Amino acid sequence: MALRTIVQYPDPVLNTRAEEVLSIDGHIHQLVADMVETMHAAPGVGLAANQVGVTRRVAIVDLSVGKDPSALVVLINPQILSELQNWFHGRSGWKYRLLILKEKSFGSMERG
Repeated sequence: MALRTIVQYPDPVLNTRAEEVLSIDGHIHQLVADMVETMHAAPGVGLAANQVGVTRRVAIVDLSVGKDPSALVVLINPQILSELQNWFHGRSGWKYRLLILKEKSFGSMERG
């Protein structure tokens, strides 16, 4: 695993459409492992591949901030099925909408 640099706005990679992941190979396993290490070091609870300069449809979420390894969610090629039209207001003034993602399984990715 390796810490990756988190890209900051206005870097154009953040507005670049990510490419679909066609297979889960060693590169994707390494990307996910690096993203987890980078996210926990930040510290954060979510990270997309674009945020580390990689234009692949990969994102991770860990609401436990590394305290519970089973809480890690890896999203590969997520697709939005629908979204609520209402905006919600969170802490620190963040606005967000709830998105419902389509689940598609490639199989398991074991943590090493």
